[in-house]
Amino acid sequence: MHHPSCRPWLRTRLVAPAWQAFALAVAGLLGFSSVRASVAPGAVDAAANAAATAPACKAISDGTIGNDGFYWEIDDANGIVTDSNGKPAAGSINPPGASSAKYTRDTLMPVASASKWLEGAYVAEVAAVQNGNTWSMPVAVVPFLNFTSGYANQVDGCNAQKTGKSDPTVQDCLNQPGQIAGTTNGYRVQAYIGGFAYNSGHLEVLHGGADPSIATVIGGANDDDKMLADEKRNAFAKRGVTMNLQYFSPILAGGVATTAGDYAAFLRGLINTSNPLIMGRLLAPTASDPYAVCTNPADPACPSAKKSPLQGKESYHYSLAHWIEDDPQNGDGAYSSAGAYGFYPWIDASKTYAGVLARADTNHTANDFQPGYRSQQCGMAIRQAFLNGVSQPRPSQTTLTSSFNPMLSNQATTLIATVAGTAPTGTVTFSLGGTALCTAAALNTVGTQVEAVCVAEPQVSGAIVAQYSGDASNAPSTSAPLNQSVVPVAAFNPDQFGLTGTWYNPATSGQGILLQVLPDHNAAGSGLLFAGFYTFTSDGDGARVWYTLQGDVTNTGAAAQLGLYTATAAGNFAAGPTIGARQVGNASLRFGDCAHMTLSYTLSDGSGLSGTIPLTRLTTNTSCSPAGDLGESDPRALLSGAWYVPATSGQGLVLDVSPSDNVLVGGWYTYSAAASADQNRQTWYVLQSHGLLPGVTTIENVPIYTAGGGVFDQPTPVVSSQVGTANVRFAADCRSITLDYAFSSGDNSGQRGSMVLGSLGLNAPCSLPASATTGQ
Repeated sequence: MHHPSCRPWLRTRLVAPAWQAFALAVAGLLGFSSVRASVAPGAVDAAANAAATAPACKAISDGTIGNDGFYWEIDDANGIVTDSNGKPAAGSINPPGASSAKYTRDTLMPVASASKWLEGAYVAEVAAVQNGNTWSMPVAVVPFLNFTSGYANQVDGCNAQKTGKSDPTVQDCLNQPGQIAGTTNGYRVQAYIGGFAYNSGHLEVLHGGADPSIATVIGGANDDDKMLADEKRNAFAKRGVTMNLQYFSPILAGGVATTAGDYAAFLRGLINTSNPLIMGRLLAPTASDPYAVCTNPADPACPSAKKSPLQGKESYHYSLAHWIEDDPQNGDGAYSSAGAYGFYPWIDASKTYAGVLARADTNHTANDFQPGYRSQQCGMAIRQAFLNGVSQPRPSQTTLTSSFNPMLSNQATTLIATVAGTAPTGTVTFSLGGTALCTAAALNTVGTQVEAVCVAEPQVSGAIVAQYSGDASNAPSTSAPLNQSVVPVAAFNPDQFGLTGTWYNPATSGQGILLQVLPDHNAAGSGLLFAGFYTFTSDGDGARVWYTLQGDVTNTGAAAQLGLYTATAAGNFAAGPTIGARQVGNASLRFGDCAHMTLSYTLSDGSGLSGTIPLTRLTTNTSCSPAGDLGESDPRALLSGAWYVPATSGQGLVLDVSPSDNVLVGGWYTYSAAASADQNRQTWYVLQSHGLLPGVTTIENVPIYTAGGGVFDQPTPVVSSQVGTANVRFAADCRSITLDYAFSSGDNSGQRGSMVLGSLGLNAPCSLPASATTGQ
């Protein structure tokens, strides 16, 4: 999905067709002469019902900023489909209280990355090769259309103001500064060659002939806005497709403005069986599409992927300038090309029907693909309702469980509502005795289940129920009561090393904290707690971020008050300068026992985030007791805690060394070497090995993992993948460790090196046995 930075996009008036002919289109008198597709009884009503009531559609028509409704339609090869009563599968959905529709069939708007499909279809008309009844794309062209060419360095926004040209061309756009400092938009990123990297540069280089391998395919370096629009209109007209469009910027991947009706004409040209656009002949399911590539960098099954706007949400494939929506969990095989502003065109897997969801939410910043993603979710709901003919909701079933039952009196618990039905969407309300504990908790797909979560604060006891809201396809349902009980907490001493280790919430697995307690650090009975909090951004882009927590603990305190910190500036991976910390919030840890604690947080960075996270211990407790530390039997356990290089202070590792489990877990809080100066460079990795065998002080080939797709303190599925290996060597005096690392993929692909880290604070006198080595 593409988000051009140029907002005054309407440079000239696009003359739309006389849409009083709308009724003729509905009657099938416009477009092609293919036989009308049969429409299942109830299908049109089901689609209209989904457009009006599906949660994903209500989310983009609720009247909040940018969500001011949309226009939708479903076509066959001849025009908008109708039911037996002549009702069209089309309409405008408006926010509550709206006096008129903002979006109709002939509303002119920027379509952002829906431009990609148009450019791909144009390239197919120019370059595709016919062999009998089949068509194929030249080998040299394919990487530019499925975004594996390596030309993924473009910064969008090639307007007159940026280029200094009154009528900029494709070449002017290629000459603009690229994402990597000192390069241009036409720069090829070697690390991206052969892997999917979503960026406008592929199509810009292809159209401009800026790579020798495709120099003469189009040769459009001097094309300006008008020439680009004329080329497509003329090429499509040869196949009987009449389409009005304009370019407001010479960006092939995102510079088009058009109407829903015009784009629908293009889609009908793809599914027409008598004389389709060549791209229509090339649309194929992933299994039979030689050009389709996997796209999800967070999917272990897709190690080649580099950059995706979906950020771990779905594991779709990408073919010739279009998506194939074939995610194993929620995909239906449709073909699409959603734009960042929310314009979403699609063709169903059978290539019988096509549809458009049209809106233009231009209130979002560059690289924010949420409007497009939300439109895709709504468009999918409309499509699936139409294809399934679901006009009445089907029964659903809601079940409720608690992560801790009984719960400790000073601890929280996570309530999990699991909803079974027909791809259920919507929300769940959790209540106790008629009083809401959590309202409108969103459903998320977790593995094969659809769940909503609610964190219940301490002292919640009694019969709790979960009520599912229902959606266009699923009737509401209420769980059986869950009897939550509470037990008192015994006195607990948190001023002990035994709490050091890895803590997480099973409901949000994939994020958590690694903490260290330095007992009696301040004075007898008063220690210091330090923790690294690895998580994700809250806006749904799946990007990794991390925070640090620090504060005092006492041997009589039931809770610790902590500061919540982030970096003062973007750092450099494994390099200086040192980076300071700035406080962005407050937190508290309530200690229940040696296996349970609760983290409450409030951020003051303008995000408005606050919440409570029940935490449980990951590795086995060996020395913690309510009264205080019992002492470690294996000195290697004392190596758990924070480690850093003074010259690069502001990044480092927090280790959980668990000899009783033969496990080493490490959180590496650092920065990305691949990010540009204006991007958030924070990233984190997890080191995990089962090679900590008795006597071992050197572990080789420790896997380094990254993760994607998560949302801050939300149960959104997280997908992890290995991006490198490390060797970890502990010094005999326990005062340093040596980390050798090599990254083979991800943000820091190609980075190799070695660093010697010192301890943030020795937990106790320590000496290790003679060195022994093991693999991971």
